Amino acid sequence: MIFRLALNHKTSDNKLALEFTSLAVSKVKRNQIFALVLIFLLTIIVAAEIFESGIVFKPIKRSWNTIIAGYRSIATSQEFSLSETNFSNLISRKSDIDGMIQLYVPAGEFSMGQNDGRGSDHAPQHQVYLDDYWIDAFEVNNDQYRLCVEAGACSAPEDINWMFDLALFDKHPVVYVTWYQAEEYCAWAERRLPTEAEWEKAAQGPVQAKYPWGNDKPNSHLANFGNGVGLPITAASYPDGASGYGPLNMVGNVREWVSDWYNPTYYQRSPFENPSGAPQGAARSLRGGGFSDPIDRLMVYNRFSHDPESPGINRGFRCAAD
Repeated sequence: MIFRLALNHKTSDNKLALEFTSLAVSKVKRNQIFALVLIFLLTIIVAAEIFESGIVFKPIKRSWNTIIAGYRSIATSQEFSLSETNFSNLISRKSDIDGMIQLYVPAGEFSMGQNDGRGSDHAPQHQVYLDDYWIDAFEVNNDQYRLCVEAGACSAPEDINWMFDLALFDKHPVVYVTWYQAEEYCAWAERRLPTEAEWEKAAQGPVQAKYPWGNDKPNSHLANFGNGVGLPITAASYPDGASGYGPLNMVGNVREWVSDWYNPTYYQRSPFENPSGAPQGAARSLRGGGFSDPIDRLMVYNRFSHDPESPGINRGFRCAAD
């Protein structure tokens, strides 16, 4: 429907006309109107919370519980119970401090690194002997890390870590922690960060494969990688991707801090028995790849490095013990 209003003022030179036209309502889809109304109402609700609480980010963080409801089903679809019965065929024990299940890795030799002909930081492949040790079955999660914070032994993750205070992410790996915070936690839990060699042996499993589960290429049933989910998911996930020694998420989900100083040429002179990394350096090593890393960064021999003071959404850790 068009409404037309014309005002004419006759003169010898001109004619002034003013026309108002309304858009036809039928051209606006009902779902567009509905969406606009919802956005308007949500804006009012959020604004009211902000002014009532005086805190800008708190209501926004709470709104994530609704916004990522769909993510929850993805994030928990691979989850299974943290019960030790899942590791009944392995030697395991449970920490009295943080409840972490630890898995036994026997003493012995394994092949560390890879000869890929590119002069990379994981060459040359070399034999390493390790004493027996224990490795955490999972990445340390937010619930566990919060225990350390409440005990006064750990500092909280960086403020940018919006997941740490949301119950939805309690069982997800703690992220936005520095190497020093990871070290603090493991010391509080009466454990320690694993060495690169310990991490790689635990990831390879007894068969010493390219990936924890074997030599088949990664897929969405084995690991969280390539931004397929877009965030780290629960630490107790992807049982089909577990190593032969039992630990989960040894590749994908989050990169894991280890104890070593990073040195790209360390393997050229690494000792045979219980190597602990370079004596000093500018960066610390991480292993395993994260949720956003591509498929070619998920091999168990891949190495990463970061400034030990640098936290990130793709950086977490697990502990080891003698």
